[in-house]
Amino acid sequence: MQMISRLGMAAALAMLLFSGTAWAQDGARSGLHKMVLPPRPPIEKSCPAAKRETPFQTGEASHYAKKFDGLRTAFGDIYHALGLTAAHRSLENGEKILVRNLLNGKDVVVRVNDRGPFSGEDRSRIIDLSERAAEILGFHGGLTQVSIYKCQK
Repeated sequence: MQMISRLGMAAALAMLLFSGTAWAQDGARSGLHKMVLPPRPPIEKSCPAAKRETPFQTGEASHYAKKFDGLRTAFGDIYHALGLTAAHRSLENGEKILVRNLLNGKDVVVRVNDRGPFSGEDRSRIIDLSERAAEILGFHGGLTQVSIYKCQK
């Protein structure tokens, strides 16, 4: 008798598991099941110093490759492609800067949390941006000309 009840419980459990799996798959196909992503940080566009000062630096900008997502930066932070961060060779950790794309006029405020860029033999690249920052500036998968302005602390 115990053997039958154990088999019945196992069968009921299997039905629940398989029916739940089918529902999740159907939900994903119908659009009812949505993946929850971490919230994107707000876009900070206030950097009063950038409106009246000459640029701190002007040159070429690139963006981090996807392979660096989740790895530690030179300052110990975890790099997130969706964050508004950058790598610069001389600016301080945590310093906020406004980066302006000279080709389309778009700009974004980012926080320096890494050293670099170190690619390119001629060292013409002055900044490496996160993927989200590059997206906001309107370039992806290449290089662009930018001006960098230091924000007031």
